[in-house]
Amino acid sequence: GGVIFRWENNAADKGAPEYQEVSCRVTGRSLVWTFTNFFRASGMKEKNITLKGISTLVPRSWRHHALRFEASTGLVEYLLDGRPEAAAYATLSGREDGTVACPDIAKGSPMPLILGEGFTGFIDEFTLARASLEEIDLSTYPSGGGWAETGPLDLGYGGSLLKTIEARSTAPGDSGVFFYYKLEESLEALPHAEWKPFIPGAPLTGSREGRYALIKMELFPNGRKTLSPRVAELTLVYEKNEPPPPPSRVTASPGDGKVELRWSAVPNSSLSGYYVYYGSRPGVYDGDESSLGPSPIKLGKETQLTLTGLANGKLYYFSITSYDKFMSRADVRFSRETSARPSRVYHNEG
Repeated sequence: GGVIFRWENNAADKGAPEYQEVSCRVTGRSLVWTFTNFFRASGMKEKNITLKGISTLVPRSWRHHALRFEASTGLVEYLLDGRPEAAAYATLSGREDGTVACPDIAKGSPMPLILGEGFTGFIDEFTLARASLEEIDLSTYPSGGGWAETGPLDLGYGGSLLKTIEARSTAPGDSGVFFYYKLEESLEALPHAEWKPFIPGAPLTGSREGRYALIKMELFPNGRKTLSPRVAELTLVYEKNEPPPPPSRVTASPGDGKVELRWSAVPNSSLSGYYVYYGSRPGVYDGDESSLGPSPIKLGKETQLTLTGLANGKLYYFSITSYDKFMSRADVRFSRETSARPSRVYHNEG
């Protein structure tokens, strides 16, 4: 009772059949192919065809089923593992007489193609082809092999060192598997990078610093195309680079419409500078009032900054981050927050 596939069409044109169906079902441990009002020719009624296999389907056994139509003769043929199981002619007489009825889909309300409805088992491949296949390829695996590619793998931070890539895989018989990788600082650069071959478990050579990695595998079957390599696990061994830490001490001194910030220098050889974040709520640095620009303000290696153009009487919160050549703002680590309230009280102070 399981449906391998089923397609229906409720035709609406005048003179067209009211219903069309193409289906393949499991009936009595055989496959039955049904074509209802599907083959038609000028001057003849619709040709209904049913083909039933003569071989009994065996549980837990893979079989290849194919149905092909030859337009020159009208032959509709069902093949099991490449051998004929059943055949019929879509012709006026039901024989090879030259009056061929061809597939004719009427204008109507076609339904979606249904696969595997109520079917218990596995469908490994389903193919529709415009041309009738002269030979059926029954190989378990294609001779050209196949490939698999991971998604981007994030090593956590730019400049991380990829040391080795390990793989748990098997290659039975004379099958084979080959491995390649890419390593870049940005996701945008990955598609354009060159694939580099590697041997699983062996130390990588050449440039090995970056943040995002891709792994690709090429898998080739044995000569008989019956055995395939398998890859069960990939492991990246790397040293994660760390961003420079934020300043350990930050002070804020209020003034008239301004706040002067000072912080301790970060002793890190990769340091490129600092970002100054400010806002009017704790932990929310979305300020845009300073004459120096909106938050955050990017500096070099200076360790002080005076923010002007601030509103007197308003409490502001501040935090400082460090950055290097790899850091995006998504990687920042904030210093301890400090606050200050500008006021005209400080107008006459020296």
